[in-house]
Amino acid sequence: MQSSNGPYTTHRIKSRRPWALSTFTLAILAIGGGVAVDSYLNPAVATPTTQPSGTPNPSNSAPADMTVTGDAIQYRFGVIQLEVVRKGGKIDAVN
Repeated sequence: MQSSNGPYTTHRIKSRRPWALSTFTLAILAIGGGVAVDSYLNPAVATPTTQPSGTPNPSNSAPADMTVTGDAIQYRFGVIQLEVVRKGGKIDAVN
C-alpha cells in the first residue's frame, strides 16, 4: 500500500546543478564562434577619403558644375564606388 502522500516525496532533493558550468561554457563558445565567423566573412576594409573634383564658383547664383566621387566600398561581390555629376545646379548623372 502507498503512503498518504502518494508516489511523491516531501523531502527536498539537493541540486548541485552540474549543467550550469557546461551551459555557460557552451554559450560563450557559441558567441565567440559567431563573432569569429562574422569577422572572417566581413573583413574590415580601409576606405580612402575623397575630394570633390570641381571647384564651386561663388560669383554665380547657380552652383558650378562638378563631379563628386564617393568612397570605394568592398563587399562580398566586389567593389562599389559612386560618382555624382552636377550640371546647371541639378544632378545630371549617377555612375
